[in-house]
Amino acid sequence: MTSQWSSGISKVIFGLSALAIVLSMAACGQARAAAPSNSAPATGNAAQATSPAAVPRQGAVLQPAPAASTLGGELTIAPFPVKVMQETKLQLKLLDKDGKPITGAKVSFDLTMPSMMMPTNQTPATEGPNGIYSASVFFSMGGGWNVNCLVSRGGQNDRVVFSFEIQ
Repeated sequence: MTSQWSSGISKVIFGLSALAIVLSMAACGQARAAAPSNSAPATGNAAQATSPAAVPRQGAVLQPAPAASTLGGELTIAPFPVKVMQETKLQLKLLDKDGKPITGAKVSFDLTMPSMMMPTNQTPATEGPNGIYSASVFFSMGGGWNVNCLVSRGGQNDRVVFSFEIQ
């Protein structure tokens, strides 16, 4: 009797687990379907970066998401559109609140996908002239991406976030 009862419980647990997996997969599909591939990201002027007609093939310039940051700037991504698992150059023109270039900062690019949990993917940037910081990175899959530009200067930490979509 006990073995029949535990066998029945095992079947119920297995069935519920299978149902949870199916529902999770269906929810992921609906999330993707809810955001058309050419939809505008919810940030700044980055929507221009997803429109093939508005973006030169050699690169795209994105504006940061509105935030409480005292920093601003432009992020150039080349080549654009981005190809998955191919080297992509990020170039950040880092500006203060008055629009002046920020030099002497420590900058790294943290690549994240807002729709999923991912391991840390940070790449340090090299400083160039006039507040331009650059690095080469790889994007692992298509979908919505945030490039979090992490900035340390004068004992202060800040960030500027740029969003775009890889088809």
